[in-house]
Amino acid sequence: FRSYTTTSDEIELDIKRFYRAVDNILLEEVSAIDELPLIVAGLIEQCVVYQETSHNPRLVSASVHVNPIRLTLRELTQRAWDTMEPYVRQKSNALLEAYDQAAAHNGGIEGVFSIAHAAAEGRVQTLFVEDNRQVPGKIDERTGNVVLDDLAQPDINDVLDDIARLVLKKGGTVIVLPTNYMPTSTGAAAILRY
Repeated sequence: FRSYTTTSDEIELDIKRFYRAVDNILLEEVSAIDELPLIVAGLIEQCVVYQETSHNPRLVSASVHVNPIRLTLRELTQRAWDTMEPYVRQKSNALLEAYDQAAAHNGGIEGVFSIAHAAAEGRVQTLFVEDNRQVPGKIDERTGNVVLDDLAQPDINDVLDDIARLVLKKGGTVIVLPTNYMPTSTGAAAILRY
């Protein structure tokens, strides 16, 4: 018994093979290194086939249905954000609930001084930082001591940025939130590992 395929069947198989190859490259070269979500942008029929073919756990189920060649980078970025925003909000809300639970059991802290010490000790699992908030000063990465100062000085940093870098360096997660989503009014909050 011999099976016959049509030209369109062969084309469909080739497209799926191509998407699997692209998916494998993205998985190895991007998703395995950066734990960022992956959003597909393309024509609807292309997005559907890629979504069905992909094995990438970082692939977001929603796609940007557009011919990306016709958009500027800024427009494509805005479309990607519009697609991603509900997922980010959902994840942020879950993390904020986790903070509330942790804070009720002394596993959540607020304020730059407490968080800086915990970050230096590698105890911060998740850091929440208020968007566009600055706390002028320096942090000693070894001890977590904070010295407040004036941002106008050339060698003065933003303490919140320093804490965020330290948390990332120690394997934690940093979430930047608008003011109205922050669980505290201090500009920073953290969920501790222990």
